[in-house]
Amino acid sequence: MNKLLFFTIAVTLITSAAQATTEEAQNRANRIAKALKKQNIQFREKYWHGLLKYKGSTTIKTTLKAGTQYVLVAGGCEDARDIDIIVYDENWNEVGRDTKVDAVPVVRVKPKWSGNFHIKVQMSNSTRNGAHYALIIGYK
Repeated sequence: MNKLLFFTIAVTLITSAAQATTEEAQNRANRIAKALKKQNIQFREKYWHGLLKYKGSTTIKTTLKAGTQYVLVAGGCEDARDIDIIVYDENWNEVGRDTKVDAVPVVRVKPKWSGNFHIKVQMSNSTRNGAHYALIIGYK
């Protein structure tokens, strides 16, 4: 087998595996969202996703409006054992968190003012290689 063909096959397999775990993370989050939709919560079409190292985290900046109830839902792939979400206002004051030991955290926040908020997604426990996550935001 020539080197180019081998490289193409390897890249295809790696890409497929990564996509499958990202899709699995999104599917877990969407299962929770489906149940929440029965409570008249609508979800933004945009979602955030990625691969987090074991004990790693990422922070997402988004705008939230005063008086609106938000529900933040994350899901992890099969390699995720515990994902946490912590929400901060623009001054980095904590306004909400879910630190239960699970791979599908849910946080509800209702900001008192409109502004930029920071959402920290923490991979608290996973396989040594880390795990994929997906985060979606609902509102009512």
